[in-house]
Formats: sequence, C-alpha cells, structure tokens
Amino acid sequence: MELKNRVVTLVADPFPPYQYMEGSQVTGLDYEIIINSFRNQNIKASVALRPWDECIQSMDQALADGIFQIAKTPERERRFLFSDLLRIAKTLLYCNKARPVTLDESGTLAEQLRKTTIATVRGYSYGPEFDGLQGISRMPLNSHQDALLELSARNVDLAIIDQGVAVHLIDRLRLGDTLQEVANFEINRPLLVAFQKAAPQIRKIFNRGLDQVRRNGTYDVVMSKYKLNE
Repeated sequence: MELKNRVVTLVADPFPPYQYMEGSQVTGLDYEIIINSFRNQNIKASVALRPWDECIQSMDQALADGIFQIAKTPERERRFLFSDLLRIAKTLLYCNKARPVTLDESGTLAEQLRKTTIATVRGYSYGPEFDGLQGISRMPLNSHQDALLELSARNVDLAIIDQGVAVHLIDRLRLGDTLQEVANFEINRPLLVAFQKAAPQIRKIFNRGLDQVRRNGTYDVVMSKYKLNE
C-alpha cells in the first residue's frame, strides 16, 4: 500500500476539547496531535466524528484505518493494532472554592468521600477506582456542563470530570473564580490510537510521526493551547 497516494481515515466520537466540530471543521487537542503526526511524515489524514458505537462498527467493517482516544484492553488487542501512547487522560475531582474539600493521601478515599455528594454523568465510567466505591452519594446528571453548574450553585460538594473537559468548560462558563481542583485525587488512563491489523505500516508511520512531534515541541505547543500539560 502506497500511503502517499491516499488519505488515512480515522474516526472518533465528539468529545470537546479533544475532538469536536467548530463550524464545518474538525478541531481539538487529540485531533491536532494526530493530524500533525501524520503530516510530519508527509501523509494526509482525515477524521470523521461519529457516535462511539458507529466508530467501532467502522473499524470492524474496515471502513476506517484507525480510531482514536481509545484505551487498550485484551479484547481490543485481539482486533486492533495499538499505537504508542497518545496521551494520559486525567480524571479529577473539583470543588467550589466557597466550600473547599480536602483529601488526605494517607486516608481511605471512600471514608473521606462518604459525607459528600458527587456530581457524575449518567452512563459514564470513571474507572474502577471510583466506580467501585461503596457508600458514596452520587448525583447523576445529563452532562459534564450540568455537573459543573450544579457544583457552582453548591447543590453538590464535588464533581468528577476529565481534566481537559473541565478546563474547557470552566473557561467557557466563566467559572474559574468559583471552582478549583481537589488535591490528592487523580485517576490516570492511557489513551492511544488503534489501527487495522491488516495495515501495520500505518501504525509504524504514525508512531514515527508522533515521536517527532514530541521531539520538535509541537506536542507541547498543542497541549499548552488547550491549557493542559502532560
């Protein structure tokens, strides 16, 4: 396969600020890193944003070359080839500055959270570290924006949310003077790009490009643009 004569196609689900539509154009942190990684190797790539189930279906039917913002699992490894690390996703707790919450690293998380109410998003998994906590009061809401607004109104004590999503929404909702991160809580999840097993050369080219954008500073510039760091 001569990749320079065609466009590599990728799919992902909309998840601002990582990949989302701005007008008629796809943009976002992960999108920019991936496009720049391929561009560094003189390869054109395009991204289509679809619901997650449709993205997986596109991969299973070989209608897309790759899917991104995906975590590695044994079942997925049997179906796809995984790239080098794209990014570490950080899930944090946020509190209202007027009613700060302090967590002690040496304490038991479940005990420290037992007297709080935490805003969550319906149907969203935060990982076993949080999902498996027993005796915790959760307020399920429809969106991350709703969670932050409830926290701003002091209707909950905490909101659990991806750091990049929180930074994006707090800036857009102008809640920077109201909300803050809670220290001593962080769930890390490695995210990668998965490619078709029939096209290992695409993964090889992407990994080479990703390494180069890390080395030449492009990766850090994109992260800073979205007010994040690795």
